[in-house]
Amino acid sequence: MTWTLAGLIISVGMTAYLLGRRKVLLICGTAAGVALFTWLCVLAYRATHHQPERPLELTLQLARRQWGIDEEPWYLLQIKNVGYQKVTVPDNFWVKQVQLEQNSQSKEYTYFEVVDPDGRLMKFSAEWGQHGEFFFWVNDCGGKICEYDNNGHHFYFELKRGQVLTATPSVVAPLRKQDGLGLNDARIRPGSTKAEQEAYKKLWRIHQDEMEIMSGARHRSGAYEPPEKPLYPGYRVLEGYAFKKIGRYRMKAIYEPTSREFVEGRMRKGELPLYGGLPEGTKIFRYESNEVEFEVVP
Repeated sequence: MTWTLAGLIISVGMTAYLLGRRKVLLICGTAAGVALFTWLCVLAYRATHHQPERPLELTLQLARRQWGIDEEPWYLLQIKNVGYQKVTVPDNFWVKQVQLEQNSQSKEYTYFEVVDPDGRLMKFSAEWGQHGEFFFWVNDCGGKICEYDNNGHHFYFELKRGQVLTATPSVVAPLRKQDGLGLNDARIRPGSTKAEQEAYKKLWRIHQDEMEIMSGARHRSGAYEPPEKPLYPGYRVLEGYAFKKIGRYRMKAIYEPTSREFVEGRMRKGELPLYGGLPEGTKIFRYESNEVEFEVVP
């Protein structure tokens, strides 16, 4: 196209010169020069604003590289729009960490892949309790606990070029009161007397027995005292994995809002393709963070 414009400029110039029409030469030359400049600007814009093949970038880091047996690592996860088109992230995980259970089971949206010291992929196995007895952590949304709206709607985040979304940090969940229908919170209240602690532990053992009878025994066997403050402000605690074996682990985050098979299947049927919030025409639907390594020690 550039050579065509250049040829046009030369042809018009020679024609005008031969005809002796200087005014025409000046006008045509100016118009052709403007057209060429405009076209070069368009080419430069496209070269510098080309939508990348992977419009999203995930970054994962840990608060520490060593953790004790059964200790839950704390992480910080961010997702950035590195493209030039808007991206929508329709995933509750970035606000409420309890969403990780559903995402891990369905292998959709944001979840983790954790490899144990033997090289095996670990399974997510969170035990939230029959009535939420193990909801020890919630998430901080600017000084208040993150909640859904009154209609229970999901969270949708629109990321413009260069914008970054960070997973909300974990904070200690408020103690829930016993409602008279059984155990409501597995934690012993601070300031409890010895008699109150013994009564609470007895209630907890009864609850454990009931869960075993119902084939729902919990991997946590004792009541806990709630921590006074988050251990790592700004980070989120990783629930759902039991780190019982000493050794080195590898971990990375995955963001997969849809699949190539789903998008191409809809296109073959003549249906409108759904890109899961990614820009139209996207070809890659699985995004992986950097891999981090940590060690579980005695």
